[in-house]
Parts: sequence; C-alpha cells; structure tokens
Amino acid sequence: MLRRKLLMNVLISTAVTGMLMMSSYKVSAAYAVNSERLWGSDRYETCSKIVEEGWKTTSNYAVIVNGENFPDALSASVLAKKYDAPILLTEADKLDDNSYNELKRLNVKQAIIVGGDGVVNPSIEKSVQNMGISTQRFYGLDRNETSAAVAGQVGTENGIILAADSDFHDALSIAPIAAKLQIPIILMPKDTVPDSVMNFISGRDIPKTYVLGNSDVISDSAAYQFPNVQRITGKDNYDMNINIIKAFEDKFNFNNICLAYSEQFPDALSTSAFAAINGNPIVFVSDNNDLNAKYLLADKKSDVKNMYVIGGSAGIKDSELDDIKQSINYEVDDTKSNSGSNVYYYNVENNGSSIVNDGGYMYFGLNSNNSISGLTKGIYSIKSDNTDITKAQKISDDFANKIWSNNNWLYYADYSDNNGNGAFFRVNKTGTDKQKVSDNNLRYLNFDGDNIYYSEYISSDNPKNFLIYKMNGDGTSKQQIGSARGIYLQKVDNYIYYLNVDDNYRIYRISTDGLYNQLISNDSAIDYMKVSGDFIYYCNSDDNDSIYRIRKDGTQRQKLNFDNSKNVNIVGNYIYYGSADDNNSDSLYKMEIDGSNKKLLSSVDCSTAIKVKDDYIYCSGYNSKGIYSIKTDGSSYKLINNSSNIVSLNTIGNWIYYGTIDPTSMEINLYRMKLDGSSNQKIQ
Repeated sequence: MLRRKLLMNVLISTAVTGMLMMSSYKVSAAYAVNSERLWGSDRYETCSKIVEEGWKTTSNYAVIVNGENFPDALSASVLAKKYDAPILLTEADKLDDNSYNELKRLNVKQAIIVGGDGVVNPSIEKSVQNMGISTQRFYGLDRNETSAAVAGQVGTENGIILAADSDFHDALSIAPIAAKLQIPIILMPKDTVPDSVMNFISGRDIPKTYVLGNSDVISDSAAYQFPNVQRITGKDNYDMNINIIKAFEDKFNFNNICLAYSEQFPDALSTSAFAAINGNPIVFVSDNNDLNAKYLLADKKSDVKNMYVIGGSAGIKDSELDDIKQSINYEVDDTKSNSGSNVYYYNVENNGSSIVNDGGYMYFGLNSNNSISGLTKGIYSIKSDNTDITKAQKISDDFANKIWSNNNWLYYADYSDNNGNGAFFRVNKTGTDKQKVSDNNLRYLNFDGDNIYYSEYISSDNPKNFLIYKMNGDGTSKQQIGSARGIYLQKVDNYIYYLNVDDNYRIYRISTDGLYNQLISNDSAIDYMKVSGDFIYYCNSDDNDSIYRIRKDGTQRQKLNFDNSKNVNIVGNYIYYGSADDNNSDSLYKMEIDGSNKKLLSSVDCSTAIKVKDDYIYCSGYNSKGIYSIKTDGSSYKLINNSSNIVSLNTIGNWIYYGTIDPTSMEINLYRMKLDGSSNQKIQ
C-alpha cells in the first residue's frame, strides 16, 4: 500500500496544475434525433401545418376554437381525441382562410365548436354550415361551465383533471395525455368550486381527481371538495410541465416530442390534438428556460426519435434548438433527479473537473503554455467531436484548476488571483462578462437553477473551512446553511447529503433551509459516498472500505461486499469497482446494486481508475502499464494503450483523457485518445 499512498500524495500535491481529472460523474452516448419545424406566417397557418402533418388524408370531424383567447379552448383537446379530430383555430369574428382550407381538404363532415357566441361568432358557424358541414356547439356562461360542458361529452370514468382557469400552461402540459386517456380537463378558479362544476360532478363516479398546481393555484379548500385527489405541483410553469410529464411517464410515448414556445398559447393549443394522436408530450421552451427540454431529451434519449418544433424562429430560435438537440449527449444523474422538490437537472460530464463536456463542447484548463498544441495558459472550449486540439478557442487567460458548467456560465477557481487562495469566478461561455463570485474557493458545487449549494474553503486550518452555503449564481444572497462543516455535498430533493468533517466523516443530511440536520449513518465514508435512487452507497472506512448502502432516511443499512473497494462506479443496476490485494493490485468486479451476483471481470490491475461508458469499462492501474477496455459483461478484454505510469483516467464524449507522470522529474503530462485507442494526442 506504500506505493499507492506515495502516488496519491503526488496527485494531491499536483492537483493545482489542473491537469488531472478525478471526477466520477456518469458519461453518456450520442443518439440521433431528427427535428422538424412546423410553422407558418402566423398562428393560423402554423395550426394548418400541424394539421397537415397529423391528418394527411381525411377526417370526419374537426374541433374549432378561438385562436385569440385561450380559456374556452383549453378543454378541447380531450374532445378532439374522442373523435380523432384536429383542432382548428379561427379568428373571433370570421372563419380563418387556413381553417377553411383544412375543412375542405379533410372533407370534414361535422365541426364541433367549443365556446359560446361571444367566443366563436355565429357567423363562423354559418360559414361552416355553408360548406355543407354540420355543426355542434359546446359552451357555458363562462369558461368553467364551458369546460364542464365538454367534460360531459367525455365522461369521468377515468377521472378528472382540475386546472387553473387563469393560465394556459398547466392545462396544455397535460392535454396530450389527458386526451389519450380520455380524462376531461375542468377549469377552476383558485378558491371556489363554481356551481356549474359542482353540478357536473354531482352523482358521478370519479375514481381520481388530478389537481394541477400548488395550493396557491387551486386552494385545498376547493380541491378537496373533489374525490380521490392527487396534486401535481411545481415551482413555475416549466417545472410543472416536466412534473406533469413525469407523473404520467408510463403512459406517454416519447418517440416523438413537441417543443412549443411557452410565452404564447396558440402553438401549444394547436399541437395538443396532434400530440394526443400517439400520446406524445408537449415541452415548453422560452428564451430564458430550455432546461426542461434538455432534461427530457437526456432522460429519454434512448426513446426520442423525432422532435417537432412548433412555430417559427421568432419563438424557439434555431440556435436554441441546436443547443437543445445537443442535450441528447447529456445523461440524467440520478443522484440529482428529483421526485418531490420540483427541480430537475441534466448531467454534465465530469462537472467540477479540469475538462468538462456540456452541450457538445468540451471546456478545459491549461495552466502552462503548451508547445505541443501552441495553446497558452487559460480556459478553452472545443467541440466535443473535434480531433484537432489546436482549434480550441480561448475563453479566459485565468489559471483554472477545476471548471463547472451551468447554463451559459463556466465557474472556476482562479489560483492566479491576488489573494493566493483561489478566488472563485464565472465567465460566460462566449468569453465575455467575467465576474468574481467569491473571494474564497468553492467546493462540491451543486446547481439548482441559478442557485449554488457548496462548501467554502478559506485558507489552511481555518475553522470555518467547509461550512455549507447557498447563494445566487452571481455570488449575491449568500446564506449559511446550518452550522455543520461538510464535504461531498449532494443536493437531492430538499436535502443536502454530506460527510460531516467534525464527526469522523459520517453521513448526514441537512434540509436546504438549515433547520433540520440528521445523522444518517455512524459509518465513516471518507473514501466514497454517492446518493443514487432511494439509497446512499458508500465505502465504509471503518470496515476495510467494504461497500454499504443505506436508505436516504437512515434505515435499512446493508453491507454489500467484503472487499477493500476502490474506484466505485454505480451505473444502472450495477456497481463496478476494484478490490485491492496484498500486491497493491485491484481486480475488477461488478455486482448488482443490492450486492447480489458478484462477478470477477478481470484480474489485471485497475487501481488507478475505473470508468464505465455505455457498454464498456476503461481502466488502468499502477501495475498494469497501460489502459484496458472490457465489455461490461466481462468479454472482449484488450489493451488499447501501453503508456506507463498512468495516474489519472477519464472518459469524456468519445475521448479518453489520461495523465502520466515522469518518475524522475515528477512532471505530469496530459493526453487524449479515442475510445478505441486511436488518435492518441499529447495536450500538455
């Protein structure tokens, strides 16, 4: 073990060179997603293009709604699906030409109008009748009664949905699946149940009432007048959008998804009947929020084949679409996915390392001039698939040890700052608008939208080192969370899980408001801890680093193996790890996440690193003199690089990055090569 300890000390002492990548974040594969924009010169032509895509021949029915005022139209999608009909938008006072043409093209026999005379003028109904098309109108004295009238045509056998009558987002988020499942959408004010709605539900069998929104959207006093209530909540329209999709995840078809501009209702309304054909989700995108679209693509990347982008580029811009499409290279990190706190994340490969992959670009730091590539000290970006490192673009001249990517920003510690302790900065990914975030060094960053949860390092032996904080992304509104000092922070739901520096690195969790702090396990987990799903997995340093797991609430502690375990990777339903022997050599094992079906994959030393990517494991060791690849089932083991003295290894995109150390000069060199071992290049 002496050699391992010596080499680890070398790694620690050279960490500030920023050339080593010691992160164990998950990696992901690339998937092809086709995109098609359905759009026209205005909302009515856009609606026509959607109908042309969804109904290519004929339709006996069509549903006509007002294209300028949303409330009466919100319940229309469920009725449209009942009759396999498209939704057509019309102006308030005359039948729009695009809708007229669609009625003719589809050879519609009956038009269903949703809304009273004040919403869809009788002259429009007359124009439709003059085309030889019969009409039927469903309406009420107000939007609530109109929705109840539509619901009466659908029935309540599958439940009902209550949505706010003052905003379109929630109703249109749920419209495709409500239509597919034939669950009517009833519009509600916040605090009262209208008589028309109460009369509608009276005496009906309603197995489930889905209430969309928090109690400040539809109050408890109103919601609980309905039977068998289940709330779906969210902190904003985008959060609700994703939470609704997640609530019906097993019912949606994710082969196709529809992206709709969130700032206006017509495109999403027109899309609702189209998306309902196969039960595809509608995902809202705005100029300032596309994380939900990225999240869904990342989470469902193996399912998504097509994206329909609704409306012209004045809404969802082409550049924004390209950025969203890049997210198919993201993988959701299940340590940060969320079922209750209404915050969702997409994972960035190796976030918090000196080389980070995000959105099809790699960001990396060089901390000395590089005669190999001609690059000078600084922070750079390069497209992930670019094989020519000399094409990298400089973002900053700063000395960056570690880099974090969040939205449009790169965060990093700059060790060349005057205070010498690594002040913390952020810079726009375009290289503009550099800002100092903190005079101290931030560690273990967790991003929650524009908020950051972190531990703070001030200086050597400072008693305030590793106190836990929250602040805005620009460094404002800094708040201390509790009084504990923690490392390995992982924010999940409304808690931060951490190792307590002052309690022998035992596992704790603290609520994000700092009011509740709980000891989860008496075991010391200094060598490894990760929250995954319902469990916390860790190497118990009090028990020879055997792998344990315990539920997030501190129950059901379970020992999973008896090995001295290193380089742990949790991927899907399996744990991959190395187990040390007396010769400082780690054999490669895998087992299921409950500890069952342990299997030896290889006896070649993997003590330096183990990285799992897709169906392969890449590993290296102090004694193995090279980098090996092996399939996750234990087959196809081969040497892909024979470099000696490898001290770090990571996979990013389609590349393996690895560091070697010269045992004489103690100089560390950084290389990269393709996953198959080709295109080996020295970077620094």
